[in-house]
Amino acid sequence: MAWPRWWCSTCCTWSSSTTSASRGTETPHPIASVAALIIGLGLAAPAALAEPSLVIVVTHSERAGEPAGDPALSPEGRQRARQLADHLASANVEAIITTQWRRTQETAAVLAQRLGIEVQPVVTRRGEAAAHIDEVLAAVHKLSGLVLVVGHSNTVAGMVARLSAERPLALCETSHGYLFLLNPAAGTALQLRYGAADPPPAAGCQ
Repeated sequence: MAWPRWWCSTCCTWSSSTTSASRGTETPHPIASVAALIIGLGLAAPAALAEPSLVIVVTHSERAGEPAGDPALSPEGRQRARQLADHLASANVEAIITTQWRRTQETAAVLAQRLGIEVQPVVTRRGEAAAHIDEVLAAVHKLSGLVLVVGHSNTVAGMVARLSAERPLALCETSHGYLFLLNPAAGTALQLRYGAADPPPAAGCQ
């Protein structure tokens, strides 16, 4: 299906092409939430489907400096996690996948607590991003309804590419506000932004 350009929440912007190196944005029109977008486009699907009807992929929110081995979210990251929960609370999220690291689990925790969903961690190992993407997608394809995946800057673009026909730029390590709404059956993707603005991107990433 073709995605329309008329929608966006007041804290999101729509990118006209997820494959372009220079990304202009449309002037957003007010809409209540990502949930309203899903309902407005008629994208909600019965939970009985064997494959996920929609997949939302985000990177973890801003992290603190401590503890060094497995940092928690910073105050800014906790705020972004609350904003993510606000946008998705009425979207009928049925499953949440994270990694074993605190920053992904804490990004999902507010929404998971509101919905009474148990987060499903998929372990990621250093230097094995491609294998991790395979394992996450295997877990996703076992689920139904709307699935939220909270990943890392080095895995989000790969997941989007595997679940759609889009080829987005990799995310910078300082980018935390992107949200990708994917329709795997149609091969389509929307690239959104939410929350506070990220720092300017470095060369070769967004």
